[in-house]
Amino acid sequence: LDAGPGLEAGANFGPGGQLGLYLSTPRDIWKAHFFAEATRFVAGETTTRLRTGAEQRLVFGRNGMLVLDATYNRIADRGWLEVRLGVSLFL
Repeated sequence: LDAGPGLEAGANFGPGGQLGLYLSTPRDIWKAHFFAEATRFVAGETTTRLRTGAEQRLVFGRNGMLVLDATYNRIADRGWLEVRLGVSLFL
């Protein structure tokens, strides 16, 4: 389900799937998730959304984590890359 004011029909609905691989070090200091997914919207605006990417986490100390996510998205003949780098601190 995809909904929002920017859609002509207001909402799209259709089946989808994701295939991925999770990797980590023995004590989960580093974690990674590599994935690809596809959604075929059959109600509303009929189109296919494709997405592939990698999500990584690197733990430092007891309360910190470095986060790096990168995804490539494609929908309705438009493609774009999203990259996020951040630090999470747990109190």
